[in-house]
Amino acid sequence: MTLKSKEKRDYYYKLAKEQNYRARSAYKLLQIDQEINIIKKCKNILDLCAAPGSWSQVVLERRNNEETKVVAIDVLEMFPLDGAIMLKEDITSELCVQRIQNIMNGENFDLVLCDGASDSTGFHFKDEFVQNELLLSSLRLSLRTGKVGSSFLGKCFRSENFCKIIKIFYEFYEKVKLFKPISSRAASIECFIYGEGLKRVDNCSLSFNLFDFNLDFSEMQKYFLQIQACGTGPDPDISTNDNKAYKESKYKPIDPPYKPSIQIRRNNSNT
Repeated sequence: MTLKSKEKRDYYYKLAKEQNYRARSAYKLLQIDQEINIIKKCKNILDLCAAPGSWSQVVLERRNNEETKVVAIDVLEMFPLDGAIMLKEDITSELCVQRIQNIMNGENFDLVLCDGASDSTGFHFKDEFVQNELLLSSLRLSLRTGKVGSSFLGKCFRSENFCKIIKIFYEFYEKVKLFKPISSRAASIECFIYGEGLKRVDNCSLSFNLFDFNLDFSEMQKYFLQIQACGTGPDPDISTNDNKAYKESKYKPIDPPYKPSIQIRRNNSNT
């Protein structure tokens, strides 16, 4: 997929090329983990919506020892990553749960990660809705596969239902925090929600409606959380105009859903 010229000048895009990360999103997890130092404490880690695999790369680098089990799942095909188990699966399916259970042999995860995001449509309400659903689907799976006391870190969008999202996480976790790493563009409405200390959950369905409640304004105020900035480094919104040539990624998407659209545009430009 052709990148916009602004993205090509982005500091973290270029740094990811230099340091062999599969995507610039690696720095978001690096900067958050510098703040909470969670990866080294975990024996089993699940990376959801993992393609192309940059967060799994960070986990493998920062894990405490090679016995840490890393399972990466995405509905898209991913290039193999040494040290991680890669699954092509839909995280909303019971088959996904079964495959995870077969791999883990009765063990559950200490940490569940999700940096997944759908392609932007340009319609903010739709994008926010889809992102919230993706986050909650990841949460449901973490309730099925996480240990009591485990943690969750996932991407969310600040939206009309933001307080509801925070309330949902308080239902299942002892502590909830919000982070905005410096590598996340200031113009982006994304932040990362961190739930620590999973409570005991019984019989959670992957189709369980977590949004089935209302909040009045007085209740909302209980769930206003300050977003904590984390990480050090240049502002990603400041472009660099160097002429340095950067190598092409070895891990381009194998069969991305936008591939037919790209081909149509190319065909039209040649006519």
